[in-house]
Amino acid sequence: MHHEVLIEWCLGYNERRKYILKGKPKSEQKIRLRLFKRVGGSLPKEVVKTGQAHVKAWQALGKKTGPAYNEAWRVYYSTRKAYDKALKENMPAIEALHAKKCPNCPWDGKTIFPNKLS
Repeated sequence: MHHEVLIEWCLGYNERRKYILKGKPKSEQKIRLRLFKRVGGSLPKEVVKTGQAHVKAWQALGKKTGPAYNEAWRVYYSTRKAYDKALKENMPAIEALHAKKCPNCPWDGKTIFPNKLS
């Protein structure tokens, strides 16, 4: 979803595509749309499991108030930590899948815009 992250869990694929067309510079839209796609293969099970838990925790935040809201934030951060850990531990497998499924991608390990000056 973001140019400086290889893989992210996306709750609104179509909404994100619309945002790219509406909110990103014209010069970046073509490459962003070409590279923004669902994973074409199987992610490691731990990444999927922790990612789903993180999404569930995020969705629960919107339904809580008062002390329950504070607990929901605690759960959210816990699931985020687990998801980040799963991503880090499984990055070699994710990068191998990426190389296979996304040939000619300009991703350099940090961004899809490696030649763009900051």
